Amino acid sequence: MRAAASTRTAGRGFGLPRARRKPGDIATICPMVTDDEHAFATRWVQEAIRNGQFDSQDWRNGFPRYIWYRAANGSYWFGFLMNEGAGEVPQAQYKGWPISENEWHGIFG
Repeated sequence: MRAAASTRTAGRGFGLPRARRKPGDIATICPMVTDDEHAFATRWVQEAIRNGQFDSQDWRNGFPRYIWYRAANGSYWFGFLMNEGAGEVPQAQYKGWPISENEWHGIFG
């Protein structure tokens, strides 16, 4: 699938691009900091798209807006499209975060 091949995570993995949170922020600081963790994040985004783990009704410039993934270690992940570009080789950036098994079942059944 072309969309999977041209996706990557935003910045240095997932989460906020800044190290501090403002009062009222609901996002968390990215727990993925190493090169291996960043590579894992990129792989899960690409695998989720290849496996059809996305909302097929909500696309932006050829990329799914929301994606989800269950890793081999049993962890659950949710991500959203934050930047997509057009052009000769369209690319997209996703932000994502781990979710609990209860959240997973509450959202996806």
